[in-house]
Amino acid sequence: MREIERIYPSVNLIERKDAYIIEMWLPGVEKDMIEVIASDEEIIISGYKMERPMEERIYYQVERQFGDFKRTIKIPTPFNKKGIKAVMKDGVLKIHVPKIKERREKYIKVMIEEG
Repeated sequence: MREIERIYPSVNLIERKDAYIIEMWLPGVEKDMIEVIASDEEIIISGYKMERPMEERIYYQVERQFGDFKRTIKIPTPFNKKGIKAVMKDGVLKIHVPKIKERREKYIKVMIEEG
């Protein structure tokens, strides 16, 4: 068995009108092995992909990755931390990050018309 190392799962960050969608490919990872944390500017996804115990074998080539991972995804605009939802399905983690609706200015200048 090879030594455990850090792996870098593939990530997509997609912008929609009202939200960002993060997709991370994690085949073979159970949802209980993943942690998602939101700060004010980023989403941190970390976890562990464990190798299942197998009978003694001689490997001539090994391409599957195992180990721990941590990815930090910077979100370009303010977002609603309390509205974040994550779903794990078919080896893909999808995180829905809602944008904060446009902030209204505190004061606006009112034009005066001739009357």
